[in-house]
Amino acid sequence: MTAALAGLTEKDLRILAYYAGRGNRERYWNYLASLPGNDGYGLLALGVVRNDNMPGAVANLYAREYVRTHNGRVLTEREWDAFGVDLIRQDLSFRREWMNTHHRADLALNLPVRHVQTAHDQSFDNIHVDRDAWTPRKVLQALRIDERGAEIKTEALWKSMLDNRFGGANRMARTLAEVVTLDSMPAREQRSYSVDMMSAYSAATIERPHTNPTLIGSRHDYYQRDRMGVWTHVQAAVTPRHPPLMTRVTHPDAHAWLEDTYRLRLERQRARDEIHPEDRSELLPSPHPVAVRKPRASTPVPGDDPLYAELRVKLPMQVSDDQVAVLACDVRRAGFRRPGCVQDAQLEDNQITISMPDRTLTLDMETRVPPREESMELAQQLDEEARQLAMQQAMERELVARQEVTMRHRGPVMRH
Repeated sequence: MTAALAGLTEKDLRILAYYAGRGNRERYWNYLASLPGNDGYGLLALGVVRNDNMPGAVANLYAREYVRTHNGRVLTEREWDAFGVDLIRQDLSFRREWMNTHHRADLALNLPVRHVQTAHDQSFDNIHVDRDAWTPRKVLQALRIDERGAEIKTEALWKSMLDNRFGGANRMARTLAEVVTLDSMPAREQRSYSVDMMSAYSAATIERPHTNPTLIGSRHDYYQRDRMGVWTHVQAAVTPRHPPLMTRVTHPDAHAWLEDTYRLRLERQRARDEIHPEDRSELLPSPHPVAVRKPRASTPVPGDDPLYAELRVKLPMQVSDDQVAVLACDVRRAGFRRPGCVQDAQLEDNQITISMPDRTLTLDMETRVPPREESMELAQQLDEEARQLAMQQAMERELVARQEVTMRHRGPVMRH
């Protein structure tokens, strides 16, 4: 079937209904993503289900934080999974409508964005949270107001969000660039939305996938389960002189939440093998548009950031330039900014270890990281913040010194 003739068939609907009825989110979206001529929505949704790439993690973090700040609720991973199950059932109803009522197999395969949005709206309504928790909703709504209900720009924006060519690297930039052109979105709301998106993006760089039952949380703050069922809370060190803080989880509520999440992830693992007899698709990997794909490594050149260049020389070429750039930022956050501070840098057992005086940093090779260029921009910001802080501290020291000189010139205070 060519792309021009691509569309759903009765067999496709039958298979999708099988997965939706069993709440098998991963197989539902995977089947859609495997169909000829699909628009990429299924592949994007797979990243959300697994939380194993940047677009998926950004969507999850944005929704989670939006619900927390606007609805005062913190949903568990199982509650979000239930939302996702409801979403595939809403999604299926629109595909059936296009297929059976309108006889448009092409639109049954690639839903118009207004129906994708309505499916999300209905699922958010069903859990009584704000509809704007869906990442692109505010922008899509504002575009409709600007276009007086037309769907030209909304469809164009949606297609760009689904575009995985060139690694999808322009996805975030295109969305945020669209925001500043919206006449119907006040400047204050434009700034708020952009800040929320960038906060979710920043947090997504240290998120862990939702595919590992025994590791729950982020790279710097997570829970780990041993073979005996004991959970340990691991928090990254806050100062160079302290090791990570490891605390055994004993609170009944926390333990129950962790065990429930552990069981949920095991259930999802088993569901991957519950395949419809007519489904011949293989499980597809999530796309990694701005994350670690095939490592790209190069030797440093004149003009490179000195700390980045030092790390690049010390680390093997299996470590990508993107990963080295993230480590250059981590070293700065640890309080070291000058070349020569890194005593050793090694790659062993799929883990990068950076040794400095009284401090060790690690980075797992599978951790998602942003492109080198973005990390280098962040490095410049960190350097500027450090310079500003140093200037402020110098001014404070000078002020104290002047006060001391003044006090000495005045002599001792006479008391009566």
